[in-house]
Amino acid sequence: MALGATGGAIFAHVLAEVLVVTVMGGLLGLGLGTALTGVLPHFMQMPAVVSPFIAAVPSVTALSVGTHCRAVPGRCAPRGLSPGEALRYA
Repeated sequence: MALGATGGAIFAHVLAEVLVVTVMGGLLGLGLGTALTGVLPHFMQMPAVVSPFIAAVPSVTALSVGTHCRAVPGRCAPRGLSPGEALRYA
């Protein structure tokens, strides 16, 4: 356990880290998908549209999966478990 850090502070740090990484990855994927949707119709001669629902579902899924997969080991980290040991409980 880190000196001076409470269990809640460690969990909050882990949760903030996963939210930043997940949101950045989701935005990067959304931007890449939107860019490909803009280029693809020129090659396939078919219209392609990105609706808000189509953009929201993968974003929410990525956020929920990322949060769950990191929150479980993040709860175990303040108890003094090594990261490898904490991942066994995920």
